Amino acid sequence: MSYKKIFITLISMFLLALVGCSSDTVKEKEPNNDSEDIEQKIVVQKRIGEDNNYKDLQEILNSEGVAKVKDIVNNIKWKM
Repeated sequence: MSYKKIFITLISMFLLALVGCSSDTVKEKEPNNDSEDIEQKIVVQKRIGEDNNYKDLQEILNSEGVAKVKDIVNNIKWKM
């Protein structure tokens, strides 16, 4: 085998590995639900007793409050 064929094969393998192991992967775009046209509301409830009965404690209606709660929930490290 000539050196030219070996060189082309090695370069091809290197480029294939480089493209396959790229750390700049394209992240899927999340839908933007922060539109002003959509009414956003969060209802805070408290569990009553051992049954699945809940009582409404508070409603968050303003967009700043809803965004703040969404940020808090998204940044929590959930235990599995």
